[in-house]
Amino acid sequence: GPFADLTGPVTIDGTTQPGWVDDPIIGIDGTGYAAGPGDGDDGFELLSDDSAVIGLSIYGFADELIKVTADRVVIRSSWFGVSPVGTAVTSSTLTSTPHALQVSGDDFVFGGPTDADGNVVAANSDDLAITSTSARALVENNHFGVAGDGTSALGTATDYALLLRGSSVDTVVRDNQFGNLPSGAIRIDGSAAATIVGNLFGTDPSLTASLPIDEAIVVRDAAVVRFGGTGAGEGNTVRNATTDAVEHSSGATGTVAVLGNSIAGSADLGIDLDQNGVTANDAGDADTGPNGLLNFPVITSATISAGTVTVDYAFDAPAGDYRIEFFLNPSGADPSGHGEGETFLQAESITHTGSGAESFSTSFSGSLGQLLTATATEDLGGGGYGATSEFSAVATVIVPNLAVNSTGDGGDATPGDGTCDTGGTNADGDPECTLRAAIE
Repeated sequence: GPFADLTGPVTIDGTTQPGWVDDPIIGIDGTGYAAGPGDGDDGFELLSDDSAVIGLSIYGFADELIKVTADRVVIRSSWFGVSPVGTAVTSSTLTSTPHALQVSGDDFVFGGPTDADGNVVAANSDDLAITSTSARALVENNHFGVAGDGTSALGTATDYALLLRGSSVDTVVRDNQFGNLPSGAIRIDGSAAATIVGNLFGTDPSLTASLPIDEAIVVRDAAVVRFGGTGAGEGNTVRNATTDAVEHSSGATGTVAVLGNSIAGSADLGIDLDQNGVTANDAGDADTGPNGLLNFPVITSATISAGTVTVDYAFDAPAGDYRIEFFLNPSGADPSGHGEGETFLQAESITHTGSGAESFSTSFSGSLGQLLTATATEDLGGGGYGATSEFSAVATVIVPNLAVNSTGDGGDATPGDGTCDTGGTNADGDPECTLRAAIE
């Protein structure tokens, strides 16, 4: 049944059990037990700094499986809400607000740098709740709602898999998998601050399995979040969101920087500010709301010539520096006509004078018919970023208008390259474009 509180430093290491290979073989089953001598219906509570739980299967308790009220606690290579035979197990007497784990303490580590260090969490409510008294938590290489094989749904959480609350700060959520989560993957409340990088949401590593999530991330209140990043491997991958992929809730006053991600296949928007569908741009970007309702770039043309795509766009924003990201959408445009951002293409830095809609241009290698989108993010300097806009409307790469300037009949020098040029000159000495060359 439930244990007494563990008041001294302790390491519980199931990997030392004979027969251990990769998965837990020691199970702690709280099914059917009433409140014990510890904290209510918890499995057990760690009250001492520098404790560790390694290689256990813990399931069936009516409230938290483990409650952490200490600093520098490490939990790795364990299963929560999952029996040693890999079956998702939950208590029939769950309270209204149970968690697999509830953490109040600094420098908490859940998982670790290798996949073998990661935990598997399923069949609970808020699977992992990191509370207001926590700083510098690391959540790395875990599977939430998905078995360790990365493809099999495991249980069904009845609330968010990861809940960051209050004033918890400097939390890093890195290289985890979230799937099979009908209530959503991550929710961040209060004035929490977090960096969410390199995670996989709603699918398996091959991007073929459907493991739906409600949202990848919901940010509320004054929370400050970076979702993705500019470094190698920092972008998150989001598929099969049944609502928005990234939602900055109505009334939120913090900022969410959404950078370098791959977002596609959402039922609603890829990025939704204010929970109201596409938010129209406004002159001077004077409106207020989540992320300041930052205007998105408006792609005015996307044309191809000789394999180079030239994108002209307008952007109306307050004076400042911005990072403009461009994306391809090979699976098609979002039904809203805005987004998503399936394949990160490139980014460029611009400076806006604050003088209304200003025009910019960029170019990159591409092909005819590609579907392009863009976002804007405040560049705060020194590697810091602020608010990100919603996705722009989709623009299709087309061939530029071809002006015939010769009555000749010469063919195009390079048929199908999107340009009209016979290789010669017309009567005025300009590069020649005949009707035949234009057709070719």
